[in-house]
Amino acid sequence: MRICVIDDLVSVNLVESMLNCNLANSIYIINEGQYKEKNFSISHGTLCTALLVETLKKYNCENLVEIIFYSIVDEKGNKSYANLLKALQYCVSQDFELVSLSMGVLGINGAKEIQVILENLKSTLVICAASNNGLLTYPAALTETIGVKRSLSKDRKMIEWVENPADGIELIVNFSETQLLQLLLEKYGYIIKDSNSILVPQICGKLAMHALKSKKLLTKKNVCTYLGASLRRRDIDDYKLPLGITIDTIPVIIFPYDCNNKEFACDFAVSLQSKFENEGYICSLLSDLFDEMNFVFLRMSS
Repeated sequence: MRICVIDDLVSVNLVESMLNCNLANSIYIINEGQYKEKNFSISHGTLCTALLVETLKKYNCENLVEIIFYSIVDEKGNKSYANLLKALQYCVSQDFELVSLSMGVLGINGAKEIQVILENLKSTLVICAASNNGLLTYPAALTETIGVKRSLSKDRKMIEWVENPADGIELIVNFSETQLLQLLLEKYGYIIKDSNSILVPQICGKLAMHALKSKKLLTKKNVCTYLGASLRRRDIDDYKLPLGITIDTIPVIIFPYDCNNKEFACDFAVSLQSKFENEGYICSLLSDLFDEMNFVFLRMSS
């Protein structure tokens, strides 16, 4: 089985050190950039790759999986939107079983280009992290992928699958802290805040185990069964994301905010969502910013 991890940078030596393993013949890096450790600094890609390997080791299948790490940083060390598109095109051409993508872009313009590429997927399952602050994030919100976010309610079951999700995020996960995350905190004082990014590699590792065990092709339809997820149904058949949003049948709360204080608005929205979910409701945040993108937004030359 082959899994492609799309992220910024990875240090294989650091992953091996943290997990006490040898990955010499298990990880291959594409578009490798320069990675320099400084006071045990760890890149986003290193953390996500380590969590994937940790999960595979947990199920004793690390030797049955080949990990291809595609770095999307440019020559200046910035995350590049053009390189993200190239990485997704590469995944389409290679027909990987799984793609682990713990980052995304904001804005419909980026979503359109990404969707065109993902429409060409054959049998590849792309697992993506949702935004931590409720903003619509792509490709996680696209129907061509499976979006993952952390449960805001501690009373929720471990994994839930939402049908026709309002924000495009199908999986709601409530994982406990792993040994790796505990090690980073206790030994190195490295604090990992609750985030959706760290859920994606763990989901990929668990899906890989089930696919190897069953010897069946991974599809979006059997993810719920493989993960043992409980089903949350929505009676909304005409809902489409991300380019056309229909809210006629959904109660909507709209509130204005100061454009100079977006952080407060996001915190308030998340707390409001948490309140609704704790009361047993399904609640999604829809906030699509057209003027923000945490990527170097450069078009690929023809």
